[in-house]
Amino acid sequence: MILPSGFSAPEWTDRVLALTADNVTGRLDDPDKWQEWATGFLRNSQSIDLLPPDPNGFTDWREWAERMYPVIERLAQ
Repeated sequence: MILPSGFSAPEWTDRVLALTADNVTGRLDDPDKWQEWATGFLRNSQSIDLLPPDPNGFTDWREWAERMYPVIERLAQ
């Protein structure tokens, strides 16, 4: 379970990368660039069939992460 509450954006994205075994996307070092990171993560993952939320439709990374949670859970299986 990787809900974003209690984490910074870099902490949460590190956990997502570990859970999904993503070795391509890279770390999020600048929290202000979370949308770029999210776009890269979606591009590098097999999530397209799972209809992930578009990060560019959100201004708050936590809102996007909460909507992305079910997709990440399925990617981690």
